[in-house]
Amino acid sequence: MWTLIVTRSPRILAIASASIAAVAAAHAAMRKDQVLAAIGWVGVIPLSPFIGALLHVVASEPMAGIETFCSSGVASSATFIR
Repeated sequence: MWTLIVTRSPRILAIASASIAAVAAAHAAMRKDQVLAAIGWVGVIPLSPFIGALLHVVASEPMAGIETFCSSGVASSATFIR
């Protein structure tokens, strides 16, 4: 079993890399409002699939969830509870 995994690991890594790059690049192209930003992310992600996809997740729009949370009033009411 272990030899099968070791001998096939380059293929598994290549398939995983291509799959992650394709999904992340499609997400970047579809979700960006600025065309130049979308082109930049689509260019960065396939060049380094694992790191590029992770960088897209972290750096693309990291404050979107926090802004929604703060504007909903939940954060402002939570500060008064002690």
